[in-house]
Amino acid sequence: MQLTFYLEIADGYIWQIHTPNVFTRQLPFYINEAGYFECGKNYFTRRSGQKDFFIVQTVGGSGEMIYQNTTYILEKDSIIFIDCNNYHHYRTLTAPWKIKWIHINGISARMYYDNIAANTNCFTLNHSSFFDDNLTLLIKMDTEQNQLNSFKAVDLIASLLTDLFQISYEEKQGVPTNHMAEINMVLDHIKNHYHEQLRLDDLSSIAHLSKYYFLSLFKSITGSTPCEYIINYRIGQAKKYLRTTELSLVEICENVGFTNESYFVKIFKRLNGITPNNYRRNMVIAAVPVSPLRRQHKNTIHLKER
Repeated sequence: MQLTFYLEIADGYIWQIHTPNVFTRQLPFYINEAGYFECGKNYFTRRSGQKDFFIVQTVGGSGEMIYQNTTYILEKDSIIFIDCNNYHHYRTLTAPWKIKWIHINGISARMYYDNIAANTNCFTLNHSSFFDDNLTLLIKMDTEQNQLNSFKAVDLIASLLTDLFQISYEEKQGVPTNHMAEINMVLDHIKNHYHEQLRLDDLSSIAHLSKYYFLSLFKSITGSTPCEYIINYRIGQAKKYLRTTELSLVEICENVGFTNESYFVKIFKRLNGITPNNYRRNMVIAAVPVSPLRRQHKNTIHLKER
């Protein structure tokens, strides 16, 4: 790690340095450091190669963060979320620069960061969320002497990151959120017609959007392509048939929209780690018979993106 800094901070600061133990390092999230600083005009930090993630919230004054060749002006109510392995440089612009900050890590931290940063690294605080309150709790939390607090920290950090994802989604993906109604129409159509032939052109027409914009919009909202979403939904329906009926695999395959049994078995195993027959054998049969699901039409085909 490379670190250069000038620590000009006012009295009354909070600076908690944690040393996560073997147990804590197995959690989804944990705290490395956290604090509250009122930074003087000469305060700065340059750093790279640190293996954690950094969240800074400005509560007064202003600062500047240079990260990945972008300069961010951090004014009141701004939040920035960065990967400290990458070079970054931050300093005071308007003193006192009052900041709440936390360094986090954990087995889930990278996945959350990548998904949030795919939208943006810098956000404006949404005062309808509990972000500010939760960050304050984390800054004051002692996790080293209290294992229960380590679990509480997981919950609070997850809440922080969920808030950041929502804020970034609304800021960066403002156009897609305006089209939620169109995407919901498509999702409803898929749920009602998943057993039928579903073509990308037809789905984009339902949304009244161009095919390529629809593809981008659908994935930004659902996290899946239309093809992936339909396959996952069909496999979910197949599980219901396997658990509640004695239909053959061929019949189930046809009822949920697959025309090829071997392809159905391959996809089912890839998504669930088990074959459909083994999945059925592992299910506990209820003492009270369950009404079989209504049969669907048989003339079906899986989605082809073309």
